[in-house]
Amino acid sequence: MRILRNLADDVKDKKLSTRSLARAEVLIDESRGHVKNGDWIKARRTIGEASLNLDSMVRATRQLVSRFADSQQISHWRGLVANAVSRSRANGGYLIVVNKLDRELSLYKSGQLVKSYPAGMGFNYLNDKLYSGDNATPEGEYKVIRKLPASKYYKALLINYPNEEDQRRFALAKRSGQLSKKAHIGG
Repeated sequence: MRILRNLADDVKDKKLSTRSLARAEVLIDESRGHVKNGDWIKARRTIGEASLNLDSMVRATRQLVSRFADSQQISHWRGLVANAVSRSRANGGYLIVVNKLDRELSLYKSGQLVKSYPAGMGFNYLNDKLYSGDNATPEGEYKVIRKLPASKYYKALLINYPNEEDQRRFALAKRSGQLSKKAHIGG
């Protein structure tokens, strides 16, 4: 159940997924009581209802999590990191790599890992940022343009989002009707 609870925390419609999971947990506890009382029919019916609630939560998370199992997507991300680490090694500079799935920020110097830290993300962090207000975390290569030592998010790094690639994706999403004409790219 802990794994499901963590998944429920990551879905866009958090209320729906959390409600489904909470209802399933209550029904499972209720079913245990029926089993203790020897009422197998009620226990089976209650477990069936719990299963429906869990199925609902899993459906809500499947699309979100599936991109983290897509071999092409993984290959793309690994390529971005490998190229960035190579550039850091070549120019002796610093590099920050954020692993969204693990909520971890890794700091490199001259291509060598220096240290890793826990990283805070928005509630819709597993999706790639597309427009203002989607609460997603951008994916790609960005430059840190300013450090914010004290922000409403504790410590933060301001990046150059949106970059040219983000602007292209946003324009395409608007043209294709994926986004409202009133949507803004944000910053």
